[in-house]
Amino acid sequence: MGFLASLEGVLLSCTNNCHPNSKGIITQSKKWNNKNHAFITQALEGTYFAEFVLAKDLFGKERATTKEVLERTNAKVCFNGSFFEKDSSPSGFYVHKGTLLHEYVSGKGDGILYLNRKNTLSVVPFSEFSKIKSEVVSALQLNLLRYKSVPNYPFLPDSPCLPRNFIGFFEECLVNVIFKNTNFTKGDIYMKESHSCFTVAALDGGPSASAFDSSGKSSFKEGDVSEVPVPNFIVLYER
Repeated sequence: MGFLASLEGVLLSCTNNCHPNSKGIITQSKKWNNKNHAFITQALEGTYFAEFVLAKDLFGKERATTKEVLERTNAKVCFNGSFFEKDSSPSGFYVHKGTLLHEYVSGKGDGILYLNRKNTLSVVPFSEFSKIKSEVVSALQLNLLRYKSVPNYPFLPDSPCLPRNFIGFFEECLVNVIFKNTNFTKGDIYMKESHSCFTVAALDGGPSASAFDSSGKSSFKEGDVSEVPVPNFIVLYER
């Protein structure tokens, strides 16, 4: 148990790695031992397709909630995007449906989450992005915490303990987890030890970290701070 026994936000049950026989998209809400909770999404490659969505395109307004986007798109699950300013403009690298909306910003985060032409999500360091950019439909900048099993912490390990949306990859399986009250390093170790993720990255945190699925599960529970509307989203549909 060691580290996990004292990990603030560790789940009571950590036996939900994706399995080759997984079907569709699996979403779960789990209680933590500190009475908080997590929202977990698991999707095996070939069983889902993803899209990047802008609130402006769907509603004609700059920001919306994950619940609003889910209801409008009829997706299986929706979670927040990353890297935007208070005026809702991108603040890091952002490609949307083939159009570059914002250039890469050094120091903001050195990873790129991208959507390929098969509508599957992947993460690469920005230094390797040029090798795969011909495959890219949409992409956004984010904090890369682990790549091909090697930790990558270009920021202070004592980053604030905030709700945080982590995205990781275990073989062909996408694992998305919204943690409460954890920092980058603890979140990365949880993703590695509990979900065997060899690549881990972090989307926006704080009240921007949110998710909602078609069965009504949400990263927000009674007593939580209300969800803050954000400008960009990632939605998953079942194939």
